[in-house]
Amino acid sequence: MDADIRQVQVDQLFHAFENFGQDGITAQNLRGVFSAKAKVTGGMKEDISIQPHSMNGAVTFTLSRGALLDFKPLVNVGKFIFRKRDMSNITFEKISNTLDIRGNKIYIHPMLIASSVLNVEVEGTYGIPKGTDIKLKVPLRNPKKDELVTDTEELNKRRKSGIVINLHAVDGDDGKVKLKLGKGINPE
Repeated sequence: MDADIRQVQVDQLFHAFENFGQDGITAQNLRGVFSAKAKVTGGMKEDISIQPHSMNGAVTFTLSRGALLDFKPLVNVGKFIFRKRDMSNITFEKISNTLDIRGNKIYIHPMLIASSVLNVEVEGTYGIPKGTDIKLKVPLRNPKKDELVTDTEELNKRRKSGIVINLHAVDGDDGKVKLKLGKGINPE
């Protein structure tokens, strides 16, 4: 499949493609305008659904005017760390990156997610159903304090200042992704 997707509602896209064979972030959790270029190969079943773990390729994407809604891992973290921030409705202006897909693994190149409640640096591997190894750096600084800053260099400095928590997302015994404290191992 060579695809050029322009300005579609991301929740409708995830719904149409059955959440791309994963259950981490689903159509119910995402909102925003999605554009992407994808070059992916994979198998299909007789019922035209995607054959699990058969996809290989790369997807370069941009998600604009987005939101992450009621994503349980972040809502749960928010109960302990960010009690005064609405972790059930996280909004952001723009996220862009390239994802490399290799069978049952999605490789996430380093990216910054600057949102309404926190900034996160993410990189690693999301495994379907197993093999997740994602490193996250989360500055505790509230991004609302930087809303009036217009200088990009100054904003980047502020985003990394203060206390930073290193989290490691890995597979739990129950098959769901769990967040642990610590840098974890380097992704492959």
